[in-house]
Amino acid sequence: MSKKPEFDLVLLSGLGHRDYAVPKDAAMAIFNLFAGHDIYEINTEWVGGDVGSVQIAKLISSDNNPTIKTLGPVQFHQALENQRVREEEKEAKRKAKENA
Repeated sequence: MSKKPEFDLVLLSGLGHRDYAVPKDAAMAIFNLFAGHDIYEINTEWVGGDVGSVQIAKLISSDNNPTIKTLGPVQFHQALENQRVREEEKEAKRKAKENA
């Protein structure tokens, strides 16, 4: 009897303002690279004058570290379906605008 393959994706959050569905091993590899090290957020600020913009490095607190969350297959496939519906609606609006 063959075993049904496990759903292997997790939700990786805190890298920018996005969440990513990635294989569990990949997410863990990222966290292993971070372990025991300071993590900095790099932003660009406009200061004007002759300088223009400068990069600012800010040590982030552990509260703001990236996180890994569980992601179930139903949740993931529903998100895929939501995107498909969104694209269809966008295309329908575009066609309606063309035909108006």
